[in-house]
Amino acid sequence: MPKIDINAKVPQYLPRRQVIPAEAALQKDKSDIETKNYLISFASYKENMCQIQDLNTSCARKLLTILRNIGNKCTSYKDLSQIGLNMKPVGNQGEYNGLYKNLTEDVELFEHYLSEDARLFYFVSPVMLFEVVAIRNKHFRTDKNK
Repeated sequence: MPKIDINAKVPQYLPRRQVIPAEAALQKDKSDIETKNYLISFASYKENMCQIQDLNTSCARKLLTILRNIGNKCTSYKDLSQIGLNMKPVGNQGEYNGLYKNLTEDVELFEHYLSEDARLFYFVSPVMLFEVVAIRNKHFRTDKNK
């Protein structure tokens, strides 16, 4: 009977896996900013201005759809407008002043129309963050005299 060395290493079967060239490029470029989607943040969210609970079903659905599309489809600033996101700038005036509270001076706020009155207020940071600032069911008055 042949002698068996129980301390000998047994060769392991390693199946060959062919890497598709496009997949190899993505693996290399995982740190490349162009292959990352936007992350959605509520770090700057203004709870005291929130009216999300007052949104009707249609507006709530539009809001969730736009947030889903930002997180799943947007890898560049240009993609944000291509998914139908309104990028109307909001100035630091009238009732909009509260939106700017505790934000840095270089932040540019935008609004997205969910309906005639309902709005999503946000800004986009250079590190691929979509920052939600407020969700309103009623539009702000911008003229202090009204």
